[in-house]
Amino acid sequence: MWQHVPVNSIIHTENDEDKREYVSVIADYSADGAVRPVSIRFSDGPAYAVDRVISEVSMSATKHNGAETRYYVRIGDREHYLFFEDAQKTRTPRWFVLD
Repeated sequence: MWQHVPVNSIIHTENDEDKREYVSVIADYSADGAVRPVSIRFSDGPAYAVDRVISEVSMSATKHNGAETRYYVRIGDREHYLFFEDAQKTRTPRWFVLD
């Protein structure tokens, strides 16, 4: 199950591929192109509302010839990392968390 990840304790590497849990996300796409997650749903559970996006960092994902955006979000009283991968190689943008 998805675990709380303390700030400054995560370094995302290519070896994390096997730790990814892909999730369903409802996101808001604004007119200026900004993407903000609104809720997250795991395959085996309920949806969780994203109360606040604390930070957003664009990162290179050279393994997939694309890019990733890492969101640090508040859900209830906890904070978590949520990733959006926009992989040009697979042409399938997906959201994931690290298990």
